Amino acid sequence: MTDKVNSNNNNNNNNNNNNNINNNDNNKISFEMIDLRESYDFELLKRFYNELMIPNFPDENELEPLESWVEMFENLNENNDNKYSFFNNNNESGSVFDHSNIFFGSNGADGADSIDQNNFNINNNKIYKNNNNNNKNNNNNNNNNNNNNNNNNNNNNIDNEEEEENIEFHIVLSICSEKDKIEGQSNILGGIVFEYYPKINCGCITYILVNNNYRGQGLAGKLLKESNNRLNYIANEFGHLGGCNSIFLETNSAEKVKPENDVMDPSKRHSIFHKMGIRLLDFDYIQPPLSNDSNKCKDLLLLCLLTPNIPKQKIIIGNMDNNNNNNNNGLIDRYYLPSLLLESFIKVFWRSCYSRIKPKIQWEQDVDYQRMLDQLKRRDQIPLLDLPWNRPWTLVDLRESFNSNRSLITKFYNQILVPNFKGHHELESLDSWFKMLPQYERNHSNDFFHLLVALRYLNDDEHGNQEPIICGGISFEYHPQSNCALITYFLIGGGENNRSQMMAKALLQRALEIIEQNAIDCGNLAGCNSIFIESNKNYFHQKNQYLNQNEIIEISYNCEFLEKLGFMKLDFNYVQPPLSFDKNLSNSLNLLVLLTSRIPQQQQQQQQQTIDIENSYYLPNSLIIKFIQTFWENTCKRNDITLNLENDLHYKIMMDSLKRKSKIQLLKSSLHGGWDNNFTLIDLAVDFHQDLFNQFYDLLPFNDENNNNNNNSNDNDNDNNHLNIENKSILQKSLLKKSNYQEDIHILLLVSYDNINCSNNDDNNADRICPTIYGSIIFSYFPTSNCGLISNIFIKRLGDFDHFTSLYGHSIKHKTYDIGVELLNESIEIINRISTSKTHISGPNAIFLETSTITNNYTNNNNNNNNNNNNNNNNNESIINNVKKFNEKECIGKFIQIPFSNEIQNQGWLMLDLKYYQPPRDSLKFQQQQQQQPSLLCVLNSPQLPQISLPPTSPYIPKDLFKKFLASYWTSIFSRNEISIQQYSTNQKNSPNIKLNQQFNEKDKILLLN
Repeated sequence: MTDKVNSNNNNNNNNNNNNNINNNDNNKISFEMIDLRESYDFELLKRFYNELMIPNFPDENELEPLESWVEMFENLNENNDNKYSFFNNNNESGSVFDHSNIFFGSNGADGADSIDQNNFNINNNKIYKNNNNNNKNNNNNNNNNNNNNNNNNNNNNIDNEEEEENIEFHIVLSICSEKDKIEGQSNILGGIVFEYYPKINCGCITYILVNNNYRGQGLAGKLLKESNNRLNYIANEFGHLGGCNSIFLETNSAEKVKPENDVMDPSKRHSIFHKMGIRLLDFDYIQPPLSNDSNKCKDLLLLCLLTPNIPKQKIIIGNMDNNNNNNNNGLIDRYYLPSLLLESFIKVFWRSCYSRIKPKIQWEQDVDYQRMLDQLKRRDQIPLLDLPWNRPWTLVDLRESFNSNRSLITKFYNQILVPNFKGHHELESLDSWFKMLPQYERNHSNDFFHLLVALRYLNDDEHGNQEPIICGGISFEYHPQSNCALITYFLIGGGENNRSQMMAKALLQRALEIIEQNAIDCGNLAGCNSIFIESNKNYFHQKNQYLNQNEIIEISYNCEFLEKLGFMKLDFNYVQPPLSFDKNLSNSLNLLVLLTSRIPQQQQQQQQQTIDIENSYYLPNSLIIKFIQTFWENTCKRNDITLNLENDLHYKIMMDSLKRKSKIQLLKSSLHGGWDNNFTLIDLAVDFHQDLFNQFYDLLPFNDENNNNNNNSNDNDNDNNHLNIENKSILQKSLLKKSNYQEDIHILLLVSYDNINCSNNDDNNADRICPTIYGSIIFSYFPTSNCGLISNIFIKRLGDFDHFTSLYGHSIKHKTYDIGVELLNESIEIINRISTSKTHISGPNAIFLETSTITNNYTNNNNNNNNNNNNNNNNNESIINNVKKFNEKECIGKFIQIPFSNEIQNQGWLMLDLKYYQPPRDSLKFQQQQQQQPSLLCVLNSPQLPQISLPPTSPYIPKDLFKKFLASYWTSIFSRNEISIQQYSTNQKNSPNIKLNQQFNEKDKILLLN
């Protein structure tokens, strides 16, 4: 049996009449509702069957025989005189029941979420809208029906078998009134067939049909309301004052039934049903045979009508589309049915159908029936699903009903996880899983362990195997101590039409619902803080389309796939604890977090903002530290591992990397060339650490001592002349904002723990953990001019023993990571963030870059003559690719400064058309230096820079803006270095500000040179 909201397609001869009806939709046809149980008419029943049922159900397996209906009605009341009076020209509402207080559909024509039973007037004896005579007749009919029910009960007890269910069988027809009847057309507008099962207080709508000639009148919804009202009235009569527990329906599966084999596209019917407040049960349903001549039907879905009696729970929902825009996350209601209720309905319905089949068989042993019971035993709740109604699998949490699911847990581990998981050294034992299940968890940890699997039951299994096939699964833990969750393994099956993505999203969404409920049950009413997953660093480039249906893939190794699901990498050095006594800890993993609405953001982007700010999501380091601590402790405890965390160097390095930054940034793989690098960015203005600042200053090409020794040098090309950096105490004071300067100065460091010898695990080394700095950049933001300035870019000059090739800035292990590009991009993002936080919606006016005058002519000797041409044609070379001989006199292990080059220009930096001078940072140095060498000043080309109108067009900096920037910049430098304006002005002849002003007088605009 299946529901139809569309009817007979064999009415081509009536097209003209159909057009007339459709053109008069505003003139609703008046009709009456007649229940054949109360007013039985064989001829009317036969017409309904022949006109609507047969044309709409070509599959005989879905069509109940007319003889079965006739038998039920004739046995019901043999003395019924078959006379009925249902026409009432004064009643245009068309219903025998009073709908004045019935709410159906919160969104009007757009759909309905539930049927409100609060105002059913269940105690009103005058529930019929017909005249008093009709009321009396109907009351008499009800009394007769009660007597007939008793007779029917006696008739149904056959051959001393188990007592059959006393079923209330109804067929309600919508009959067109005489005044609106169209000549030559049937007066049966539609009909609905339903049953009530008193023993379980449930109803089942088996057929709902509308005549094609009367479509567009909203008849399907009215028939559904009528059946709902009558079922609740019947439930009241049986003592269930709250109404019917649930009302079930059936419909064709869009996956199994093609549109050409149905009178309506099944997916279209699904959409109509969904708007009427009907939802799909997450359950593999098989319909029993309806007669001796029919077979079981395996192409149907089992549905449920939403009513106030349907239980629901709050769950977290997240947008997992490919754009990863998860700002719509929040709590929604998820409806469900208790498994025991659905099991009772299946039993009653199958018994009812098999009671009409002779000879009697042991239907309880049917393999399909047993498979349905097997599904229900594995879950306590059966969710009701929104569109689309595709059910390739059944999702089961094996934590529930552990005794019946223990074999599936073992099967998943041995046959699914072990053969398909690449990192066997990162594989937990099956015994550790069992220790986290409810029977053992009190003795080992308070974590909630779940194994959610996607199951599929083979309908055509010739061996009659009742055990389901495991198509995929996800294992995860909820940790109450940190209110966080960890996804430990994530395996999905392949297939066409993005089946792998569908399964991944379905498993992840259900896991979120379970985690959210765990958090609430543990007293965290706002839900779970964060959901983490581990991902291997060495498996980034992998396919995302898995078309082989028999293929199982562990997607926690596929970074691109995880990013599409909404995961981002946490920017710190993660180490996985040892998972057994015979396994070592693993430092080949990254820790990722799912981007939800709870993840904080440093600066919300404005729609008007022209500069795109990425990577503004973060997690507080305290949250991650708490999660890591509890995760390591509980893992070691349940696996009987003795490990002193305070003395473990790997653990201490991980904790040190977390404590270095108060906000741990979230990174996208698409923006950082994957997640396979070991570098971390630390802004000393936000997270100041004295040991890192000391290391930074010691790595500069000069220090305070050799700076004084080099003051008398007459070599104007000396590289130290290109570094305008204050002494250590002034720079530190400025960095810590302990002086009132109109400048927000930052020192951004790129660090790594690679060079720390983890094999030497003694206490002395562990107490002196400090990462190595491989690059740094100094930049500032000036609020008065709303401009940024990048003043120095450094990389560490390394020896052959380090993990880098020469001075090119590429790690041997991570060749896609460019230190110079990463430092520049991050400093630009920070400047943009600061500017927008100062209410500058469009970002900074301009971002400048000071560089030395050394050009990129210092290149490899083998291609020295052709290098410039090659650089112009290659935009992808490293910024520091052409500094191999720059600062050759400096010692290995010191910083080298990055000069201006074609690579910098290719990053969007253009030189200003003027001779630029840096402000002095030391008065004594200025007095001794009679002539200051000019430098290069660049600006980042952005869409908001104005352009000259005359061809060729070129961007420029307005002179007033540039002067305002220089004034704020120089003022800040003079203030923090305590340089007197009077002292500086003693030498007017060579003063750089005089030279700059002379150029300003000659220019209206500061052009940018390409």
